[in-house]
Amino acid sequence: MRQRPALASLFVALLVALAGTLPLLLRGPSCGHDFDFHLQSWLATAAAWHAGIVSPRWLPGANYGAGEPRFIFYPPASWLLGAGLGLLLPWTLVPAAFAALCFAGAGAAMHQLGRRFLSLPGAALAAALYALSPYLLFTAFERSASGELLAAVPMPLLVEALLLPRLPVVRTALLLAALWFTNAPAAVMGCYLLLFATLYRTAAAGLELWGRGKRKARAHPPPGSALLGSALLRGGAALVLGCTLAADYLLPAWYEQRFVAIDRAVGAGMRVDDSFLFGHTGEPFHDAVLHSASWLAVVTLGVGAAAGGLLLLRKAPAPGNGPSVRVPDQPRDAVPFLTLLLAVCFVLQLHVSRGLWHTLPELGFLQFPWRLLLPASVAAALLAARVLAPRPGARTHLSVLALAVLYGAGAASWAARTRFQPCDDEDKVSAQLQLLRDGRGFEGTDEYAPRGSDNGEIQPGLPPVRLLRAPDGDEGDDSHEDDSGENPGWRPQPETAVPGAVYVRFWAAAALEVAVHPARDAFAVLRLERFPAWEIRLNGLPCGQACVPRDDGLVTVHVPGNRWSTIQATDGPTADILWGRTLSLGALFLLCLRRAPAVARARSAMMWWNER
Repeated sequence: MRQRPALASLFVALLVALAGTLPLLLRGPSCGHDFDFHLQSWLATAAAWHAGIVSPRWLPGANYGAGEPRFIFYPPASWLLGAGLGLLLPWTLVPAAFAALCFAGAGAAMHQLGRRFLSLPGAALAAALYALSPYLLFTAFERSASGELLAAVPMPLLVEALLLPRLPVVRTALLLAALWFTNAPAAVMGCYLLLFATLYRTAAAGLELWGRGKRKARAHPPPGSALLGSALLRGGAALVLGCTLAADYLLPAWYEQRFVAIDRAVGAGMRVDDSFLFGHTGEPFHDAVLHSASWLAVVTLGVGAAAGGLLLLRKAPAPGNGPSVRVPDQPRDAVPFLTLLLAVCFVLQLHVSRGLWHTLPELGFLQFPWRLLLPASVAAALLAARVLAPRPGARTHLSVLALAVLYGAGAASWAARTRFQPCDDEDKVSAQLQLLRDGRGFEGTDEYAPRGSDNGEIQPGLPPVRLLRAPDGDEGDDSHEDDSGENPGWRPQPETAVPGAVYVRFWAAAALEVAVHPARDAFAVLRLERFPAWEIRLNGLPCGQACVPRDDGLVTVHVPGNRWSTIQATDGPTADILWGRTLSLGALFLLCLRRAPAVARARSAMMWWNER
């Protein structure tokens, strides 16, 4: 019987969370900043599946058909989910379906966290406040950052694990791995959340020991002594295990970033220094987005801090014989932890924290300090719901559920009026589908271009192979763009060409083979971005010195004249990918061995049930 109120509360939470999808169903997709990037990834993944490639690494449509290794560096969960939805639904409905799953998942995860500290109506209210929080709506509508929106699902579950009296190593590691497979900046935040919770636990346990005194501690060792000795160990174990489970993505992304211009991801306008609270760079678009994000930070952190302050000022229960300082365990113990977390997030929005951003490992990878509003939204929603909702064990109040419904309606209306981004003709789903069908391709991602090259020089409309007199002949000019924002299309330059025959035997996403017969020694320039994972062969032998560099990053092979030469390119799994998979499978195997008794008990129960 107790399950019925819990299911009703969860149903209300999911219903409110799904209200955020209504504007997308009524008006169509919101084409925010990253909409094209994610939609193109979904379409390319679905096309790779149709071609028999289960786990694609190369996105062939990028750079106007020259491709890029996007799937190595961008975590797979979002593009796998988007492609899977594309197999089940019309592509015009996939963005709304993706957002619906994210909102519902975030609401369900927050409901699970709220049930530990609040009444059931309070859990539903917390789920509504988080799933339709200003930052998540900003992420879904204005930014269309699908990976970060999907990372909002495991974030409350990670906070729940960190608030438990004893840190669950396996659960925390699995949630960290889920974040790594979903969104890299969110995973960095998750790692620092774990560090923050570990230091908090260690400090709390140390204060507990200090308060009890040496003599009493020697006679009756308090629980804090065990925590003091194990907090860092358990936190470190969770961090290592989580990263090992995610090695299938992490190891190749870390190792192969040396081959691409990954530094472009934190170029001008994309650095932490350019995005502190209410900063000003002089670039209108960036400053407008920063202004919106700054107000969201003020509202989120302000509401959370006010709620935390009210809860801290409430009269605490009289202490009994228990410890004087405790790690987060009950609702009143979680309040200081969450309030302190909000305070840290606020300080990191200010320019005075610049030294921390440049000192702490990988923290600058977040690019924008306001990305910390993702975990801050969890803390703010939980604290605000704690203030507004009845205490655990109190009688169910329909007014709290009504408040959740009203908030959901208001938040969805606000997002539709202020954050929704109408689609230009070239951004519509139908236009992106047409690009995939006709093979024209689309603009590439700067940070995935080969190191030392400029993918801005790749012209739209290039043929698969060109025979040129010099390796740098017939290059594009990225000093100006046309009205569409693309580089000017390819215009043949006869003075740079070499007469000859070109025969494309096959050209697939992971392999190609062409035969060329130039009238004289020439350089065959393939419409293919060079990357170490591509194994290039000339007449069956490794390309070696015959492959020469080119400014636009395209594969260029020196071929002899007056004879047929065969050029082959194959994209196969490299050693770092195999090592990453081995580490992930090994860690998963160890977890299965650890859970073997539980599996055996479950199998015995099933056999007993079948015998009945």
